Amino acid sequence: MRRSNSPFTRRWRRKPAERGIVLVMTVLVLGILLLVGYATSFSAAVNLRAAENLGEMLRRDCAAESALNYGLALLRVDAETNSYDTLDESWAAGDLTVQVGEHTFALWIVDENRKLNVNRAVLAPGGVPGVDLRSALRRLVIRTEGAERDFETICAWMGPAWSSKADAVPMRALLFSSSLRAIPGLEPRLFRKTRDKPGLDALLTCHAERINVNTASLDVLAALWDDELLARAVLEQRSRAPFVNDTEIRTFLQRMAATEAVMNTIPLVTVQSDFFTVTVVPQNRTPVEVWVALVRRHDVMVQVVLLRRQEAEVAHD
Repeated sequence: MRRSNSPFTRRWRRKPAERGIVLVMTVLVLGILLLVGYATSFSAAVNLRAAENLGEMLRRDCAAESALNYGLALLRVDAETNSYDTLDESWAAGDLTVQVGEHTFALWIVDENRKLNVNRAVLAPGGVPGVDLRSALRRLVIRTEGAERDFETICAWMGPAWSSKADAVPMRALLFSSSLRAIPGLEPRLFRKTRDKPGLDALLTCHAERINVNTASLDVLAALWDDELLARAVLEQRSRAPFVNDTEIRTFLQRMAATEAVMNTIPLVTVQSDFFTVTVVPQNRTPVEVWVALVRRHDVMVQVVLLRRQEAEVAHD
């Protein structure tokens, strides 16, 4: 067999060191190409997974927003049909479930007007003559196993308890009653719900100015009037027939021979609620991402005032 005698063959035979370099460079280039190919395919897979996760998150958020809008629609329809609010209405049901596509949500709507406004209560009298809501706040603190020191801590932290204006606000006004838990020095038992007592933050609101006598709890009405027997009489009356206007409330309190201090609270009570908290909780998902919306209803207009999202276990009172 005749051996090739081309210039390339002769150069390859005469320079073995160069052959080694060429082989090494060839292997190195092939390795780099393999690594680049692997990195490209891995990056593509990661980007695809990220896009899928983002798409799922967007679908979940849209579904949660739809569930929230369902709650707003319930409040709007109720305002169109009723001039007063009670706990027997559809929005007040504690087991609402909303199905949006493949997503299922639990929906809670809480009437904020069934609570005492803590931002207003820490201020001295001034908005309504003869009414000192600080006393009502103190009674709620004691009712939830707190002490005088806890009441003073809340007032001192939120701001100076003095004002002569009806629209005054404390120095540290709260947006959500759950923020009370962050006040330094408060006893944790205040917020612990048991069979015998609710948590303090479940009895307080931060926005509603008036208390709905058709939805308020015994604890709140008794604290407002410092009269548990009168509060029980109101609950018994509304169980037979709800109060439909402010005149009925005044007439009932007069018939019960309410004190002047109680009658002075008439401007602070109502039969129709204007602030609600709507909570949307996805089912069968861990960790649970909760949507909490503060909603204001004026006539038949319903709008979200505040919206927050958090991963937490939520208790509803």
